[in-house]
Amino acid sequence: MKIAYFSPLNPLKTGISDYSEEILLKLKERVGQIDLFTDNYIPSNTEINSNFNIYQITSFEQMYSEYDEIIYHIGNNAKYHEQIYLTALKYPGIIVLHDFAIHHLIAQLTVGRNNWEDYIEEMKYNYGEDGVEMAIESQNGHRQAIWETDMTLQYPINKRIIDKSKGVIVHSKFAKQQIIENIKPDCVVQYAPLFAENIEKIGNQEMIQLRKRYGIDEQALVFSSFGFISRAKRIDVVIDIIEELKNTYSNFIYLLVGEEEKDVYEMSKYIKSKNVDKYVKYIGYVNLEEFKDYVKLSDICINLRYPTQGETSASLLRIIGYGKPVIVTDIGSFSELSNDCCFKVNMASEKTDIKKYLKKFLDNPYLAKEIGQRASNYVQENYNVNQTLDAYVNILKWNFDFTELRYYEELFNSVTEDLISLGISSSDDMVDEISNLVGEII
Repeated sequence: MKIAYFSPLNPLKTGISDYSEEILLKLKERVGQIDLFTDNYIPSNTEINSNFNIYQITSFEQMYSEYDEIIYHIGNNAKYHEQIYLTALKYPGIIVLHDFAIHHLIAQLTVGRNNWEDYIEEMKYNYGEDGVEMAIESQNGHRQAIWETDMTLQYPINKRIIDKSKGVIVHSKFAKQQIIENIKPDCVVQYAPLFAENIEKIGNQEMIQLRKRYGIDEQALVFSSFGFISRAKRIDVVIDIIEELKNTYSNFIYLLVGEEEKDVYEMSKYIKSKNVDKYVKYIGYVNLEEFKDYVKLSDICINLRYPTQGETSASLLRIIGYGKPVIVTDIGSFSELSNDCCFKVNMASEKTDIKKYLKKFLDNPYLAKEIGQRASNYVQENYNVNQTLDAYVNILKWNFDFTELRYYEELFNSVTEDLISLGISSSDDMVDEISNLVGEII
């Protein structure tokens, strides 16, 4: 099988780049040839560059007919996904929907360019006249824009790309259920769990060495949040709680490992304004190897999300796989995690819950390791890469076989029409002969 593969790749700073680079070589072993299409940049991963043909998306129009199937990775950042999304609409294939709700992507591609007309059209396609009314009210300032509220999961605005696609891969049972029940009941949806690959056991000595390397107190209890720092990660709420806890506890630190949203949600400034520099450290964006180091040297991960776009966090699974307990919001795909490996925060009592769980870890230094061991076992049993690859192969094969069936159906129909035009009826012996001949061809 020959596959065209569209995804952000490093050096583009998104978790989807890491995800694709970790799965591509293994997927190639399963399906045959994979060609990569990028949006006007050269991937920085030398292993990727030496093992795949890499083309610009602009050249795909001339190459489209060469491929048996196409895989498009869709996320919410227009900077990385605009051309992938537009190509997926023009040349349907299998989409990997990393976020169930893509309202932010659509808003960036329309209103973000002062094009309310196209946004209103998208709302009409997804939600009819009610959608038009909501969009116009937003345009006129009579209501808050949906993408600025916690209603994006209710209005995911993904119907057009799902309708156009030949199949959808999602990373949670929650997202699959949402598509079948609310978007397209007959959609071909494949649940492909995110994977936590190359999980290593972390010894105390390695953790100590890493803490020395990165200037982290060896004896401190280390809480960390990973990935792009957006408002939905609820970091400011955690910092507010830490401001209170520092009056009772002293030997802990909270690390923010990821790029912050400049001029929108700058936690580096918020830390200073709260005077918690001693307890909260903004690390910023790091490469994948440094990312793994910070996971290893941490004790507990805080991975909150509200509102959610129906996403599943790859970094979260990697963290759990390393044997780190997590604190998550009890929403969407995060609710699917086993209670054995995490504490879940109810949004109705968010601040109380977060504070309660932080204190549990601070009061019991053995709790993190106890939960962490269960967490590591859970991820290795339920989120290994072979399960992910099986799911990809399953939907690719199903689509490939279905395409062949459609071809044969068209062939039979064409032959039948020709026979009828020649005045040959079903009782004629020639029909049996032709039927046998077509069967031999197939």
